[in-house]
Amino acid sequence: MRQIVLDTETTGLDPRHGHRIIEVACIEMENRRLTGRHLHKYINPEREIAFTTRTVVYLAAGLPVIHNHYSELGALIARAGAGWALDPDDAEGLGALLRRVLSGEEPIATRAEAALEVVRGELNWERTIEPLARFCRAPAVRADKQAARLAFEERHRHLRRLEGELAETRGRLETLLGKCWVRWGLAATAGDTWLRWPLAVLAGVVGLALIPIFVVNELIGRAFTSRVAREPGEDGGK
Repeated sequence: MRQIVLDTETTGLDPRHGHRIIEVACIEMENRRLTGRHLHKYINPEREIAFTTRTVVYLAAGLPVIHNHYSELGALIARAGAGWALDPDDAEGLGALLRRVLSGEEPIATRAEAALEVVRGELNWERTIEPLARFCRAPAVRADKQAARLAFEERHRHLRRLEGELAETRGRLETLLGKCWVRWGLAATAGDTWLRWPLAVLAGVVGLALIPIFVVNELIGRAFTSRVAREPGEDGGK
C-alpha cells in the first residue's frame, strides 16, 4: 500500500482572519516503510508571518541574525554563535549590539559561517523530518493535543453561539427601532429637550404599573401549563 504523509505550516488556524499555508512537506511510504522520496516547499502567503520562519531562511543564506533569547531557536543561535540572542525588551542592549556591528567590532564573517553550519548540522532535512518519520512509524495522538483540539472546538462553538445571540439581539433592536412610538420617544428625549425628564419619569411609572400584570400573567401561564400536564393522567384514570 502506498501512502503520502503530508504536513503543513500555517500562519494561523482561521483563513477568515487572513491565515495562510506557508510551508508544505510530505514523505512517501510503501507498506509503512519510508521510500526516501519526499517533497518540501515554501509558499508565499502574501502577508506578514512569524519571524521564526524567516529566521531559518536567513540562516540558510549565511546571514547571522538577532533573535529573542527565550525560544528554542534563540538558544540554538546563541549556542552555535550564528547570531545574537537578546531580550526583546532590552533596548539598551540592542543599541549597543548594533553599534558594535556597524563599527566592525563583531566577527560577522565568523558568525555567517556558523549560521551556515547550524543549518547544515541542526536544521537540515534529515534532522527536521525525523519527528514526522517517527510518528509515521508509530502513529499516536498526544493527550495534550487532543485536549487542545477539544478546547479549540468548544471555543469555536461558544463563539458561534455568541454570534447567533448577537444577530438575534440586533434583529430585535432593529424591529424595535422600526416602531413609530419608539422613534417618537427617542426623538422627544434626544438632546436637552425639556420633555426628557418628564418622559423618563412617566416611563418609570408605566414600568412599575406593568409589573403586577406581568406577575399575574406568569402565574396564569404556570397554572394553565400544570393543568394541561395533569389532564392526560386524569383521563387515563377515568
